[in-house]
Amino acid sequence: MVHVPRLFANDAAVRRIGQGVLDRTLPKAEWTHEAHLAAFMWIMLERLDINLDLQVRDIISRYNEATGGVNDDTMGYHDTITRCFLVGIRGHVSRGSTSPVASQVNALLVSAEGQREWPLRFYSRELLFSVAARRNYVPPDLAALEPTLTREHWTRVASAMADNPYALVTCPECKEGILRSRDHVIADAPELVRRYMTCELCGAESSMRVRNPDA
Repeated sequence: MVHVPRLFANDAAVRRIGQGVLDRTLPKAEWTHEAHLAAFMWIMLERLDINLDLQVRDIISRYNEATGGVNDDTMGYHDTITRCFLVGIRGHVSRGSTSPVASQVNALLVSAEGQREWPLRFYSRELLFSVAARRNYVPPDLAALEPTLTREHWTRVASAMADNPYALVTCPECKEGILRSRDHVIADAPELVRRYMTCELCGAESSMRVRNPDA
């Protein structure tokens, strides 16, 4: 089953998450998987004064403690998972997109790298969830760790835009344009529409059938 992430409506929503983590004011309930990725992509894009490779442990650990959490052998900061996702985020940022921050974050969230299970492409569960991997970074035991920017993005894009046709999502083909959606009613099934997702820059397009929101 494809996980459908919660997308961000605008740049301000992303910046609020990132700044809230740095200030340690973000409510703990909002420190979701999506928030983790959004916060650190925002830091890479807009807070060039922060070196995440050196500071990520401190940022997360201090935030956890400030919101009533602990960082020990069973919960709190997990160094290997965190640094694995930093590789995925950096792969997206390295493309040099000029799209809005929220669009870039949403593109990450619907990509392979944005999925919670992505580290398990490279790590066995036994190693990834070991105390050693939580405490310090350990290299993968299944495959080399690198971004997997492939067409499977379209599957996750479709899942996200099925729920929210107005979501700002970067095109998985050109990695630059914004996808726009339009619905066409299916003649022999008026309770359904075919939702087309088209890149305003390169013209790449995909479609899916979804329930007619006006039916």
